[in-house]
Amino acid sequence: MVNLKKQSRHRHFYCVLDSCMAKRALTVLLVLAITFSVHAENPGADDVKQAMSVSQDEIIVKGKVVDQDGEPLPIVNVIIQGTQDGVTTDIDGNYEITVPSSETVLVFRYIGMLAKSIQVGNQTVINVTLEPDVSVLEDVVVTALGIERKVEALSYNVQEVSGEALLNNKDANFINALSGKVAGVNINSSSSGVGGASKVIMRGVKSISQSSNALYVIDGVPLYNFREEGSTEFGSSGGTESIADINPEDIENMTVLTGAAAAALYGSNGANGAIVITTKKGKEGVARLTISSSTEMMKAFVTPEFQNSYGTGDLVNNDAAPDKSWGKKLNETSRMGYDPVDDFLKTAAVYTNNMSYSAGGEKSQTYLSAGAVRSKGILPNNEYNRYNFTFRNTSDALNKKLRLDVGASYIVQDDRSMINQGVYSNPLVTAYLFPRGDDWNDIKMYERYDVTRKIYTQYWPQKIDEFVGQNPYWAAYRNTRENEKSRYMANMGLSYKVNDWLNFGNPSA
Repeated sequence: MVNLKKQSRHRHFYCVLDSCMAKRALTVLLVLAITFSVHAENPGADDVKQAMSVSQDEIIVKGKVVDQDGEPLPIVNVIIQGTQDGVTTDIDGNYEITVPSSETVLVFRYIGMLAKSIQVGNQTVINVTLEPDVSVLEDVVVTALGIERKVEALSYNVQEVSGEALLNNKDANFINALSGKVAGVNINSSSSGVGGASKVIMRGVKSISQSSNALYVIDGVPLYNFREEGSTEFGSSGGTESIADINPEDIENMTVLTGAAAAALYGSNGANGAIVITTKKGKEGVARLTISSSTEMMKAFVTPEFQNSYGTGDLVNNDAAPDKSWGKKLNETSRMGYDPVDDFLKTAAVYTNNMSYSAGGEKSQTYLSAGAVRSKGILPNNEYNRYNFTFRNTSDALNKKLRLDVGASYIVQDDRSMINQGVYSNPLVTAYLFPRGDDWNDIKMYERYDVTRKIYTQYWPQKIDEFVGQNPYWAAYRNTRENEKSRYMANMGLSYKVNDWLNFGNPSA
C-alpha cells in the first residue's frame, strides 16, 4: 500500500512538473513571437530616422492660378515636372498638391496660355499668373475691305493659305496650287494649256444657269474675271483668266471665305464664295533682295486608251469611210505605228523668274518686284507668256496715327493657240481619232497650194466631218487665236487710328 501511494505521488509530481514546463515554454514562445512582431512592425533606429526625414521633406503647396486680368482659371494642370503626378485647379482657380521635396518643380499648363514652371523651394503658397499664348489667340485673317479679324471672333468658316504654300508647286495660274490645300474647295483646271483658266467651286455647284466660280478680292478690291464661256461645243473657246495675271511671288497670304459669309461681306458677287488675297508690303529693317528661278517640265500623263489593231474604214457599213478606224485588221506591213502621245504631243516647259526688293525704315517701307513667265505647252505652237511689275509703299505720319498705302501693278500677258474646250478648232479631237491605217507623216505638211484658188489650203483627206474635223497641225498653226493683254492695277488706302486720340476702342477688333 505504501509503495503504491508513493508511486502515485511520484506520478502526480511528474504530471505537475510537465504542466509547469509546458506553461513556461508557451510563455517563452509568446514572448519571442511578440518580440519578433514588434521588431518587424517597428523599424530600427536608422529606419526611424529615414522615415522621419522623408516626412519632414514632403511639402504641401497651395495657391491660386489667375489670368493677366486677375480672373481665376479653372482646370489648370499643376504637374510635378518629370512625372505624371499632379492636380487641377477648382472653379475658383485654387489648388493643393503635396510635393516630395523643396527641389520639386511645378509646371502650370492651360489651353491658350503659356506654360509656366516654378521651383517650390521654401514656399508653401505659390500664386501664379498665366500669360496668353499670342501665337494661338492672336491669329488674324483678312476679311472685307482689308479689315483684319481674329479667327476666334468669326462666326463663319475661314481658311488661310500662306504665300509660301502657293510656291511649293508653282503653276502659271497659281490658283491650281490651291488644289488639296483648302477643305470643301474643288479646283478644276482646264485643258486649255499653260496659264489656262480654272474653275473654283466651293461646297458644290450653286446654279445650273450661272457661273459657280468664286469671287477674287485683291487687297480689298474685287477682281472680275473677264473670260468668255461658251454655251455649246462649237461656241466654247480656250483662254486664260484675270486671276492668272497675278504673280504668286507677290502674295503674302490668302483667306478663303465659303458660303453665305462671303455673300454677306461682298454682296451677290460673293454668293459662290470668295478668295481674299493680301499682297506683300515692304518691311522695316535691312534691305532685302530676293531672286528666284524655276523650271517645270510637263508631259501627258493620262490619255484615253487607243485601239491599234484595226485600220481605216468601217466594215459594219461596208464603206470606205476615211474618217473611221474600224476597217480591216492591221498586220506588220499595214500598221503605221501612230501614237498621238509620241507623234503629236510635246514635252512642255515653263520658265519662271522673279526678283523682289524690300526696304524701309520706321516711317516708310517700300516693296518692288518684277517677274516673268515664259512657257511652251504640250500641244504644238501653244505658248503663254506673262510679265509682272509691282510697286508698293506704306508710309506712317502723325506718330503712326495716319497711314498711307499706295500700290500699282503693270502686267503684260500674251498667249497663243490655247486649246478650245469643245470640238471646234480643237486639234486633240482629230489627233486622237486619226485612222490607224493612215500615214501620219502625210498630214504633217498641213497645207497645199491650190492652183485654182491660188492660195494655200488645208490638206486633210481624212475629213472626219461629223466632228468638224481639221488637220491638227492646221488648227495649231493657222487657227492660232492669239491674245495680247496689258493690265494696269492701282490702289490707295488711307487709314486713321481714331482710338489713339478719342479712345473709341479698336475699330478692327
